[in-house]
Amino acid sequence: MAMKPGSIQRRLNAIAKAHKAVGLESPTHTAIVANTMKGIRRTLGTAPVQKAAALTDDIRAMVEATDTGTIGFRDRALILLDSQELSNVPNLWG
Repeated sequence: MAMKPGSIQRRLNAIAKAHKAVGLESPTHTAIVANTMKGIRRTLGTAPVQKAAALTDDIRAMVEATDTGTIGFRDRALILLDSQELSNVPNLWG
């Protein structure tokens, strides 16, 4: 499985930091590395994968899975408020 561009960039950052720590110029700042990273980002993409919306049954299951007590009350409120806000999003655009 190929690494994501962010994972590759983190490794390049670690290489650059290791070189800097010993007083050497990092090879990660060369044009070939920068151009290679541009190509990787273009080829693999960097946009997140869109997740499917939670359905009413999913939201009910989340609410039922919360604890009783203050923290559970907070969690239920957050779940229900978020789901209510998201259901009104089309109304904001139209």
